[in-house]
Amino acid sequence: MPTVIQHAWESLSNTLRLYVESHMGFASLYEVDRPDAVTGQDRALEAKLEKFHTLYDVTKELPGFDYFDHADTSLLIVLRNALHHRDHALFVSWEAFVLAHEETKKLPSNKYLFASITPESEQIVVRYYLPLDDFKQRLTSPKIRNSAAIGAMWDQDLRFADMTAVANREGFDVASVYVDVMPAFISAMHRVRGWLAATDFVPSGSDGRIYYRSFGDEPPARQLGFRGLATPS
Repeated sequence: MPTVIQHAWESLSNTLRLYVESHMGFASLYEVDRPDAVTGQDRALEAKLEKFHTLYDVTKELPGFDYFDHADTSLLIVLRNALHHRDHALFVSWEAFVLAHEETKKLPSNKYLFASITPESEQIVVRYYLPLDDFKQRLTSPKIRNSAAIGAMWDQDLRFADMTAVANREGFDVASVYVDVMPAFISAMHRVRGWLAATDFVPSGSDGRIYYRSFGDEPPARQLGFRGLATPS
């Protein structure tokens, strides 16, 4: 029988595979059933966060690693908890935001900025955009300990401060700036996998072994990039 950590890693790996499979069919489904496509993508992202949190639950007491000492892993835990409890209106994905305003054919702003630390030259990548300011708003919650330290890590390591500076310089409204959270997810997986390897962890299951091997490779290069979108005013 697999250990609880092996089971958590395997379950997370299963969910990562299912997310990729879902994303591969997103564009075609979006053409015929936009609500179903968007809802499926959002729930698949939440499923990944839930499984990451399960891994956190069964490993957080082990020595040598603190999830809240790193920008990427802390962001996933904070985001998961926010989506899990849903006691606020934050973290509506870009696609869901567009869908909500589809009937009016007009978005509230006519100028949007999308930021990512995955280079724009990387065409075959999964991207998932959430409002940048929502992360800052969430850190004001009394449920989050050491919010100032976490925010400082996000600003520096995930380049949130640079994204904000560019948005301010280019005249974007704060609510119109979106950040790609997939680079943080990928970085967090590489980080946790590296720590597990140092504990002599051995994965179980086909998906568990495949993703353990995959996240043992060098993480992708980071390069801050932006994409703008203008809609009719």
